[in-house]
Amino acid sequence: MSASLGRALIDKPACIANPPAGHLAGRSEGGVCIFRGIPYARAARFQAPEPYPPWDGVRDAIRPGPMCPQAPDPLAFFIGSPQVPLEPSENCQVLTIATPALAGQRPVMVWIHGGGYLHGSGELACYSPQRLAAQGDVVVVSISYRLGAFGFLAVDGGQANCGTLDQMAALQWVQRNIHAFGGDPARVTLFGQSAGGHSVLTLLCEHATQPLFQRAIIQSAPLGVRQSAQDQAQVAIRFRAALKQDPYRASAEALLTAQAAVTPQAGTPLPFSPAFSSAPPLATRAIDVMLGWTRDDAAPFIGLAENHVTPLPFVLPFFGSGLVAKLLTRQLFALPALALARTRSGQRAGPQKTYLYRLDTRFANNRYGAGHCVDLPLLLGDEASWQGAPLLGSSTWPQVHASGHKLRAAWAAFAWTGNPNAPGGYRFKPFSRFQPSPLVLS
Repeated sequence: MSASLGRALIDKPACIANPPAGHLAGRSEGGVCIFRGIPYARAARFQAPEPYPPWDGVRDAIRPGPMCPQAPDPLAFFIGSPQVPLEPSENCQVLTIATPALAGQRPVMVWIHGGGYLHGSGELACYSPQRLAAQGDVVVVSISYRLGAFGFLAVDGGQANCGTLDQMAALQWVQRNIHAFGGDPARVTLFGQSAGGHSVLTLLCEHATQPLFQRAIIQSAPLGVRQSAQDQAQVAIRFRAALKQDPYRASAEALLTAQAAVTPQAGTPLPFSPAFSSAPPLATRAIDVMLGWTRDDAAPFIGLAENHVTPLPFVLPFFGSGLVAKLLTRQLFALPALALARTRSGQRAGPQKTYLYRLDTRFANNRYGAGHCVDLPLLLGDEASWQGAPLLGSSTWPQVHASGHKLRAAWAAFAWTGNPNAPGGYRFKPFSRFQPSPLVLS
């Protein structure tokens, strides 16, 4: 045991877990045990991940692990910047676990962060899972994966969709190890927001034969955005033209510079994202799914346009930002979610249920309303990690925490039973032709 680990364990009570991967020392926070920066895989650049070998002794799991190299998040003006930046590293296949107790067989919720496949990390404090774990009595796992060119560049001699393969490797690690954290590997709910929700759809569609999870929650995902292997090949051509050197030998900084030069185009709005083998509307696996969007999902992206980060400023003077936000929310988030729900309700693969919602919660004096990412502080993180985030407006943290109580209860109830109706909470009904509208959550 290292001296630094010993000092940390004096500060807070230790939690010691003994999974097959190796002994881990975490710490108790907010009534749950937290283990951070756990390596679940390793990989060379542009290669498929391999399981991380078991380690000897007790591994320090009290500090966040690294994040994939990345440029600053353009949505920081809305969601805020990390209070404590993470170390960038291509060896970013790590995860964090929060559990109410190391004994038992609780449902497991595996979180995939968003960020347009370019930004973010499951190790960021704003995604810390202790509140959800404590309230819902569930084990929550937050995973990190390779992003941008590191995760989704189709380079010669490399493996396509490394970021998606990282996500699968994390789910496989959960299957092998989560019982040592009080989790039930046969009751895994995969949930994610934005690109994380899009990742959930990818895993449903492209890897449906592997029973790595039994339920899914898709939050504010651009479900209509898909690219093919041919699209990825075109992106690779543009990337190589910008890089002008061997991508295997180039520095991480050079890759990020070339990545920034590959701007979204028609057909590839997310140039660094998973490739679908076809254009499937949904996987055939009969599992229960929750999906939805926020009332003003597109509003923060209009904020980017107003700052001339996107070409939308040329549209705004003609239609107004409010109308454009409503149209984009409908086109990018609402209609694809409705289409997905309709497709699932028409399938005959089994008794799967689909629960559709629209989140209308907004915080006081927040000009973007119930915008993209407004669900995040309701579910994850704590006061320190969200301090000063513009999306919270003038709302106090106790108000934010209280506003998320029913949402956390619904998410946890869905993980426990496949039904999001918790006592005293929202009253969901499965989507059907008799119930074709989303439940409004406020």
